[in-house]
Amino acid sequence: GDFTAHPKQHFPRSLCPMPPKIPICRFRPLRRNPRKRACWIKLIPAAPLLNQQIKQRRRLWSFFLAWKSMKELQPVLEKHRQFLERRWYEAHKSWDSTNIPNVLSLHMCRYTCIFLKKIFETEHNISSDIMTGCPSFELNGTPSGQFGFQDEKRNWHDHSWLVINNKIIDITADQFGFPPIIITDLNDQRYKCSDDQIIFENTFEKLSDKADKWILKYQHSKLKSA
Repeated sequence: GDFTAHPKQHFPRSLCPMPPKIPICRFRPLRRNPRKRACWIKLIPAAPLLNQQIKQRRRLWSFFLAWKSMKELQPVLEKHRQFLERRWYEAHKSWDSTNIPNVLSLHMCRYTCIFLKKIFETEHNISSDIMTGCPSFELNGTPSGQFGFQDEKRNWHDHSWLVINNKIIDITADQFGFPPIIITDLNDQRYKCSDDQIIFENTFEKLSDKADKWILKYQHSKLKSA
């Protein structure tokens, strides 16, 4: 039932006629014996404490849901990266077959972000945003770059990544000497997006053709394996 109670009372409203009524949230009565009065399971002593506990529980619950979703996202990202590695190799080979890098994710962050964004929206019903950090040409790869991804030597590199549920998702981080897949908070100091993201829209439109071809191959491979 819905009731109000004095902080020190542990009874339903009908048995608590007095002092300042403090609203308490709903509690379900527990009847140990149907012939006896209902016993209330629990009362929280004061309204300020109640509000504080509710906020804390909501924060913990939202944190748990975010952690659970990110934990479940790890194997999905591994599967997509495994598919993309072949596409990265083909792209490098088409550009220069004599100079294929050992780390295939090199220069593949934007294509990968477009691919993942569309796959997450269509297949997993997850909305995401592509963020890009781009230093000026002469400062790219230097400590003064200020935007992009900062490596262990504190040099900034032009880079793009996804943001999902206030988490940074990056599956091309091994090009900077880090683990291939990074899932981290937005306040991670290694990532810093440029102030104006609109200027990159034309770039992503031009690159989307190759990413769309990758999506078609991905869908075809799914149908083939089904």
